[in-house]
Amino acid sequence: MTELLLAGQTNDAILDSLSYRLAPTSEYIQQRRMSRFYPSGASSYSSTTTQIARIELKGQGGFLDLSTLKIAFRLVNNSSTQHLILAGGPHALISRIRVFCQGSLVEDCSHYGRVHHLINELLAPSNWRVNQAIETNLQRFDPNSTTDPTTVEAIDPGEYATVLFTPSALGIMNCGKLWPIEMAPLTLEITFAPPSEAVIGFTASHPAGVPSTTDYIVNSLHLQCSQVIVDSALNNSFKNLLASGRSLTISVQSVFTQSHVLASGSNSAQISMVRALSKLGLLFLSFQTSVGTAQQHEVTGFGNPSLLVGGTSAAQTAHSHQEYTLSIQAQLDSFLFPETPMDSHGEIFSKLQEGAATYDQKLATLSLTPQSFKTNSFCACVNFMRAPGSAFSGLNTRTGSLLTLKLNNMRTETSKVYAHLVGTILVEIRADSCSVYD
Repeated sequence: MTELLLAGQTNDAILDSLSYRLAPTSEYIQQRRMSRFYPSGASSYSSTTTQIARIELKGQGGFLDLSTLKIAFRLVNNSSTQHLILAGGPHALISRIRVFCQGSLVEDCSHYGRVHHLINELLAPSNWRVNQAIETNLQRFDPNSTTDPTTVEAIDPGEYATVLFTPSALGIMNCGKLWPIEMAPLTLEITFAPPSEAVIGFTASHPAGVPSTTDYIVNSLHLQCSQVIVDSALNNSFKNLLASGRSLTISVQSVFTQSHVLASGSNSAQISMVRALSKLGLLFLSFQTSVGTAQQHEVTGFGNPSLLVGGTSAAQTAHSHQEYTLSIQAQLDSFLFPETPMDSHGEIFSKLQEGAATYDQKLATLSLTPQSFKTNSFCACVNFMRAPGSAFSGLNTRTGSLLTLKLNNMRTETSKVYAHLVGTILVEIRADSCSVYD
């Protein structure tokens, strides 16, 4: 041991159990309270019209802990004869969320319901999903299911449900910083989805065995978020910093979604990405197929596009193996990611697990099962980060390089591909403006 110490290969440090220093304090935090923010216009949104809700997050003094942000509302079933059954959960009611700061667009999450379902329903651990089902107040636990641990509850005719959920697909929620709303107020613009995307339309899509009504109302919409009040000395120091011409810089990991319709009957495709990012880190892929009615839904349709080999002989049983031969690879200029195509289910899942853990360390274990991954919960991931988990180690696609996705051995029933690009953007807050760099 002495030789190792002299060589500088290890350090002899005091154990935590032998250190009697108290933990650091934060006396500058004077108050923490749960605040509610309401829309600036109407508070009721009908399924018969396209509605956009704008909610301002601002206040005198203090910072917002965006990791505690919740969207809450009351969902009323207007039908007197049919049940109201959402597709996947309350997030299915929302098709897009845009976040503005002092007039600048910070984040634009399109296809929100699908992105939320990917990150929170497929890539999240099973026990986390069960806990979220309690929070939404509209889902139940199904211990006997081999594909999905939670199911949505049906709202009976004329009844209502008060729901609440965390918009985890927004990058600002995971930035790890308290947001100075007095110096840089935020505005959330929530676009509600049409009923065809929000509810189920096929009897086989839910245990209730009936299609959902499309006549409903969303009212009492508001945001809930913890607000932290600091003392005047610290608050003035931030204001003086901005007044001196300096800025506060926040890193946000955002998701940009593109949908691509495939040619009918095609079993291969080359898709060019049209969005360029300075720091592209991950590319999540999901697919819609016409193999089953549930796999055609905008929010919950995550069909497996892979071509099957085997399992068609007379000796086939319920436990016979079927080989999935989908091949996935991305190309940027002359570089391939990965260097050899992902051509087996095991390899695709291992790369998905790696990418999910890179996106969020809480997603190291996924709730996917062998049955769900092969049927209605398939997704894939291509990792472009030079040092996964390290900040700003993604690739620059703004230099004129063309990013191309290569897919082979697909089922001819595959109709649409969703490409979810995950990139790091920088938000620079100044005294009278906000700049966004992606």
